[in-house]
Amino acid sequence: MELWQRFTHRARRSILIAHEESVRMGRELIGSEHLLLGLIRLDEGMGVKTLRALDVNPDQLLAELRSTMARRGEEVESREISFTPEAQRVLQTAYATSQEMGDPHIRTGHILLALAREERCTAHDVLARHGVDTRAVRAAVSRPADSSAAEPPAACREALTSDRIPPAVGPYSQAVRAGDFVFCSGVIGLSPKTKELVQSSFEDEVRQVMDNLRALLEDCDSSLDLVVKTTVFLADIAQFPVFNEIYAEYFGDAPPARSTVQVAALPLDARLEVEAIALA
Repeated sequence: MELWQRFTHRARRSILIAHEESVRMGRELIGSEHLLLGLIRLDEGMGVKTLRALDVNPDQLLAELRSTMARRGEEVESREISFTPEAQRVLQTAYATSQEMGDPHIRTGHILLALAREERCTAHDVLARHGVDTRAVRAAVSRPADSSAAEPPAACREALTSDRIPPAVGPYSQAVRAGDFVFCSGVIGLSPKTKELVQSSFEDEVRQVMDNLRALLEDCDSSLDLVVKTTVFLADIAQFPVFNEIYAEYFGDAPPARSTVQVAALPLDARLEVEAIALA
């Protein structure tokens, strides 16, 4: 099993947040300090619960990390998740720690413990200043997790979200992972910047829908390449040829199964909605 597959969903989400932080700071690689930021910003799971149990204020730690990390120019354009050597050591240590503790999954608590263990990483120095050491973290992580901190393994049902697209416009999850599949709710052409429907042209709306779907899948540990089925809802079936041409650009030579239907109306007067089922 590849290392990435061993991380729980919370641990993966913390790493995706770490990637977001590194991009924001103009870094092309994720460092140990970004991994710590990811645990704090995730704000759930054993990692942040352990910090609170050790009388560390996560908000203060977050502010200190950001104040000490020098920004290097503008945000970088990087979709690839890559790590500095010290961050790679941390993740390998987290894996070794999970094995030592007889856990088949790498959890946020294991990442925090690895950060406390790795004395050659920047995040270790920050944690040490707050009195966080290996022994204290290991004792906290070794305790049986209660329901509020337990991190679900891959086989359970879990509601998922993406910060890169507008929030759900009703009482539903943007996506749900169940077993080995991610089920994405219908996505419409809302702009992440304006939170409003793209109305410049139908072509622009189609591209916004597909870009939103791609971002949602990536933030749910999947991708367009892993989509097995889509359902397309069109307000006007006469626009199908235009949609179909743009849709084909996103799925390459082995597109997923698909159903397309015309509907009387869509939320927010959208002209298009696409839902998807993908492998995780």
